[in-house]
Amino acid sequence: MLRYRTYPTRFHQNVAGTSTPRILEPYGMLLHTTEGHGMGYLLGLLSGEFARGDGVTPSVHFLISLKGETYELAPWQPGEAFVCWHAGRSEWMGLSGLNRYLLGVEIEHVAGEAYPAAQVRAIEDLMRTVAAAYRGVPYWRGWLLEHKRVAPTRKTDPTSRWAEIMGRVYAAWKEVPMSETDVLQAIANLQEDVDRSQRASSYRESIMVAIANGDPEEAARINAEALAWNKSNPGKPPIVTGYRAK
Repeated sequence: MLRYRTYPTRFHQNVAGTSTPRILEPYGMLLHTTEGHGMGYLLGLLSGEFARGDGVTPSVHFLISLKGETYELAPWQPGEAFVCWHAGRSEWMGLSGLNRYLLGVEIEHVAGEAYPAAQVRAIEDLMRTVAAAYRGVPYWRGWLLEHKRVAPTRKTDPTSRWAEIMGRVYAAWKEVPMSETDVLQAIANLQEDVDRSQRASSYRESIMVAIANGDPEEAARINAEALAWNKSNPGKPPIVTGYRAK
């Protein structure tokens, strides 16, 4: 794979206004498309030339150009990956704030246009490379998600014509063979994810019912129960109920 390594930049670890690097133990990859911006702008944006007012700059681990050039913009290997700022407000399987759980790749694209063959091959190559690097890593879930799936009220990418190549991208992601140990670990991870998602949904639904019944004390009690669960399970991703006391 032709790859241009452009890090370290000043901002790929700049999450929530801090320049302190945060190590990422990713569960999978989040797919984005750029929809119209050229590579000059994108590389400037992702290297920190256009920081937001709060000091946070968008960042991802990979950028793939229309020509099929793959840029590494942040460390991504197991044990070395840094958290990047690309998911924003997002949720999946009971988790929220998915920057803390997903590698990110931006794919250069113009809405309505086909993905060039060279770019599709580069995307497939990247999928195989990342999946192979994380094979057998205990925390890895193998999630491959689109931005619009984890932030449906805010995002629409990947947009039109993504369906034409989506099957090839997902097939490349799943191409890497799994050992028996890998399969057993994947089953255990899936059970943990389902349990967490169900627990989070139960807390949220109970809080909504309490609020609808005009019982803020009950809503606060349920939220406190969720917080207590988080405290008693420090090694697990926290459950976020979204509750805000008035």
